[in-house]
Amino acid sequence: MYPEKHWRKLRGETVNKQYYLEEYLGCGGYGAVYKADEVIKDDFIREVAIKVIALEEDEIKAKKQLNEIRAAANLLHENIIRSYTVGCCEVKEDEYLFIVMEIATITLEKKLKTAKLSITEVQKIVQATAAVLNYLHNSDPRKVHRDIKPANLLYAADKWKVSDLGLLREMGTNSLRTQDIKGTPSYVPPESYQGVVGTGWDMWSLGIMTAEILTGTLPFTGNTDQELMKKIMEEQPEIDWSKIPEPFTEIVRGCLEKDRANRWTAEQVLTALAPKQDLYTPTKETGFLSDSSLLPTDSVKNPVSDPILAPAPKLSRIDQLLASISAPIPKPKPAPPEIPMISAVGMDYTNLRNLLAAKKWKEADEETARVMLKVAGREEEKYLDTEHIDKFPCEDLRTIDQLWVKYSNGRFGFSVQKRIYQSLGGIREYNQEVWEKFGDQIGWRKNNSWLYYKDLTFSEKAPEAHLPSGPRASGWRPWSLFWLFLWSLLSRRDW
Repeated sequence: MYPEKHWRKLRGETVNKQYYLEEYLGCGGYGAVYKADEVIKDDFIREVAIKVIALEEDEIKAKKQLNEIRAAANLLHENIIRSYTVGCCEVKEDEYLFIVMEIATITLEKKLKTAKLSITEVQKIVQATAAVLNYLHNSDPRKVHRDIKPANLLYAADKWKVSDLGLLREMGTNSLRTQDIKGTPSYVPPESYQGVVGTGWDMWSLGIMTAEILTGTLPFTGNTDQELMKKIMEEQPEIDWSKIPEPFTEIVRGCLEKDRANRWTAEQVLTALAPKQDLYTPTKETGFLSDSSLLPTDSVKNPVSDPILAPAPKLSRIDQLLASISAPIPKPKPAPPEIPMISAVGMDYTNLRNLLAAKKWKEADEETARVMLKVAGREEEKYLDTEHIDKFPCEDLRTIDQLWVKYSNGRFGFSVQKRIYQSLGGIREYNQEVWEKFGDQIGWRKNNSWLYYKDLTFSEKAPEAHLPSGPRASGWRPWSLFWLFLWSLLSRRDW
């Protein structure tokens, strides 16, 4: 991490004899951005922006850093700053990575210092940011930006665009843990201090930024990093809600949920910003968008055919007032997509889906064991051996896993367990050390001892990947029969 004066000294230098750093634009802890001239054989090609990034000293980390930057440069979205190329360079005997990008007119940070934005403009900014996050969070593999803030929102080619993808992290189904905590302190979520990186990180940052745009102040401040951390983790945001109109009130509240499992998704933000046909008449005063062309076509539903968005009955002014006093306004959460319950053997997963939807975790876990044994024809044996695990239908395995992932908000599921197991070095061959680390991390071991089934935690407060437990014998402990099931299952490559 270099101080600002280090980055300012690079002004006037040349990157790879092609990019002349003409103007210093700003820096963060890990890099700086410059306005540069691209020149080939003394001929001016174009004006670009170039971000110069400090290279990790560790060779393995440096390779990973380059791969992540390369992945970021290959992202294509109308609201992401376009990247032209990436590379390595040496400037003043120091090594750096660099990204060459399209030039922008202004940053949102500077815009907020010079003018107050209209509600319409705020909607465009929040909508553009949410659209990018929806794209990143649903890509394969999922990606987390980790540094959404006004300084990283740029106006280019007549659109607001997200920039600075240098901290982008690729992840598995739900989240990952890291000791390398990055991001801007005022915009990071509570779980970041525990090393947790997930899509909820970006949504928290979007909530902070939205509140800052509308009120002019940050929801969490502190004189020291420790004071700021304490407020973020334990206290409620300091927000003047009178300055935040709908639908932004619900968006900010939803994004600033302390529990990331309850935090809004980018899709929910886009839905909240979608035009509400027949519910009101857009005016200059409300600032609500009346043009649905800014949203993906599949995110705007027909208000007549879709009962969720069907027009509400007309109420008198008095009735409206009474309704607003007597009943809270629900969050405009979209209906979650249905999981296709496919089975290669005709198994009915309706009961499992209903138990998971009702958050009856123990009953759902027992139902999972029952259906898996029935699919495999091992109801009498009450456990699955490696032969039957290898032959277990992929269609059924995916259905069970997707149901768990969906109704736990990505917290539980075989795919979540698989990601953690493999991140610890787990492979097809049994390794006691890896298996015990896995048990420790997902909460199946305490004080170096495996838990009995009755001692598991059947709630959303359980550690990530704690459930499902899979087919088991009565009084089961993972060190007896269960490892045969799980390590064989998790090392399969066909699901």
